[in-house]
Amino acid sequence: MASKTESLEMLIWQIRRVFHLLASRSGELLKDMNINPSQRAVLEFLTKEEKQTVPAIARQYDVSRQHIQQIVNELLEKGLVETTYNPAHKRSVFLQLTRAGRAVFETIQHREAQLLAQISRHFSLKDMQTVQGTLTRLSELLRPQN
Repeated sequence: MASKTESLEMLIWQIRRVFHLLASRSGELLKDMNINPSQRAVLEFLTKEEKQTVPAIARQYDVSRQHIQQIVNELLEKGLVETTYNPAHKRSVFLQLTRAGRAVFETIQHREAQLLAQISRHFSLKDMQTVQGTLTRLSELLRPQN
């Protein structure tokens, strides 16, 4: 029988596999939309947060500001996000979705909902809630203590 440490190690290994499978499947779902999974993530963030700065998005995803800026520049070129004045900071503008950006993300959500509906039939609600609780607790324990 595996120890708790070994079980956690296997869980983390499985999380990494699922992460890569999700990225791959996401790429397939987005391919014809000329959107990549990183751009999709920023669109999702702006859907939930409405207005946000590049540094705030970078902090949320625990990546560099430069990485998010590159993604945002691509989304700006595609007309999916726009900048607005940030009264709190002259050099760090707010980002928000354009009408086209909202429409693109709605299409993405629709496609993903169909896939998730198919997959969710293979799990009980209780099992999914248990996994969600475990992953939430794992995230809390992995966050740096300030």
